[in-house]
Amino acid sequence: MSTTLSKNIKSGYTEIIQISLYLPIIRIDEALTTDPTLSKRSVQNKIIKDVTYLKTHVISGTIAESMLNHMEKWIQSNQGKACIKKYWKKTAHELRTIGIDEKLAKRKIKRTMLSEIADDMKSRYQKKRKIAAYYNNNKK
Repeated sequence: MSTTLSKNIKSGYTEIIQISLYLPIIRIDEALTTDPTLSKRSVQNKIIKDVTYLKTHVISGTIAESMLNHMEKWIQSNQGKACIKKYWKKTAHELRTIGIDEKLAKRKIKRTMLSEIADDMKSRYQKKRKIAAYYNNNKK
């Protein structure tokens, strides 16, 4: 094997490993913004469950499988747990706040849309009543 090919394979593998280390962090972000009440343990369990689920649906012997294997080992290693703990301490409160703010914003938008629909239906109903009254008055 040539040295350039060897370097490319090693750099590609290194990139895969780096990506697999970022994925649990991304999953923490997603979990906390969708459900701000989650604890660190439940988020870690969700990540492990997700990885196990994905492993059952990935073709064996592929890069995706090796990435998932590495991610699973990293999450359960002391280094991975320490990294997640450190990240959790730094960002959990902020992510929870973001998640709550997003939910509030969605509720406000939904409330506004519902009130607009109600106003629109009310105006349509009033128009129908006026038209019906007009036709009833002209029939006489």
